[in-house]
Amino acid sequence: LEIDDRDYRVWGSLAGALQNVPGRAAAADSAMDRAIEKAEREQDVNPNDAMLLAVLSEYYAWRDRDPEARRNVERALELGGGQTDVLLHASGAYAILHDTPNALATMKRALLAGLPLESFTREPELDSLLATPQGQAVLREVKAAAESGSDSTKRAGQ
Repeated sequence: LEIDDRDYRVWGSLAGALQNVPGRAAAADSAMDRAIEKAEREQDVNPNDAMLLAVLSEYYAWRDRDPEARRNVERALELGGGQTDVLLHASGAYAILHDTPNALATMKRALLAGLPLESFTREPELDSLLATPQGQAVLREVKAAAESGSDSTKRAGQ
């Protein structure tokens, strides 16, 4: 914050870190509210920035602002549904909203688009979702798709 207290991502990162510190829930909420405020100002300037919308959807979800989270995640996917970072944050928003089918579907899209699995394992809500039977099924589907793609590549080169 000493370097740049105007960036919504800095405030969001602070909130995320504080959420994991016992006794700091109020500080985490306050930091998240600042992150939302900063992101909304940025959204006024860049209303069609898919990444901003995806991140803001996660922030809204964390603060139990479900309608705003859903509206922003849907718009983010409409604008940037092929961008892996947008898909990562959209997955996070859906996971926080407890919308497992959409979270898993978005995670699958991101993995098929080439986002490394490690990107999900760094996010607790996504990592725990991947550990479920449904998450394991998604991982198997992605692995099978990757293997069939590499097989067709091998055949094409022969």
